[in-house]
Amino acid sequence: MRTLFTILVLSFGVRMPFATARTQALSSGLEPSETFHAESRGQSDLRDEPHARPASSGLGKAKVPNGLERSDTTLEQSEINIPHATAIFVAPTNMPGITVKGKSEALHARVRMRRVSDGVALDSVEASLPVKTLATGIALRDHHMRQYVFTTGAGEVPDVHFEAASAFCPGVVAGREVSCKLTGNLSIRGIARAFTMTVKIREANAAPMFRAGGDGVIRLSDYGIEPPSQFGVKTANEIQIHLEFPETTASAAGTPSAK
Repeated sequence: MRTLFTILVLSFGVRMPFATARTQALSSGLEPSETFHAESRGQSDLRDEPHARPASSGLGKAKVPNGLERSDTTLEQSEINIPHATAIFVAPTNMPGITVKGKSEALHARVRMRRVSDGVALDSVEASLPVKTLATGIALRDHHMRQYVFTTGAGEVPDVHFEAASAFCPGVVAGREVSCKLTGNLSIRGIARAFTMTVKIREANAAPMFRAGGDGVIRLSDYGIEPPSQFGVKTANEIQIHLEFPETTASAAGTPSAK
């Protein structure tokens, strides 16, 4: 009888610690073998071992660094290449009711842009206009205009050129027209001067296509140009200009744009 009691005590004495370890392992998410070996090393070792920590399911949302929470707020750079746009100028004169109007449809422009969360960022804007394409409807007047307004002292007639480094147009969304200021340098006779115009941009509903227009005032005196006159009619110093850019598709930078 004593022998039987001794065997039972020894048997329970061996199994109870293992059962306790298995119960702790199941409650902590560890395999019994891991807990059993940890028990043999002590509780302090269990806290220090990486493999003894409860495993992660991998379904938790990772914390994103500040500034990257909305990766869709800034898209890659796009380019709009416009080979044929319209430029119109209106010059008041000293005679009531008489103005001089000119037009060209050879305005070329290229715009690099990015859509941001609250509008469109224009990274660069370039436009050029061959002077010889400007026409007022009277050949002699056109000749005088090119000679007295656009010809340099060296006898050259460089294109009118505009460039802007950057601008921001807030609120540009599909189907809506917005206005913004565009400031850059306008070159006439090869002389660059600061120039600001008001630009209206409208994005089409179906595709990343944009239409734009611009209005500004050129002061001839800024370029050292004397307002021309003919037969007693003299143009004003301030010339109003209007630009029209047809609806054009924005393509990835470096890819030709399509209308």
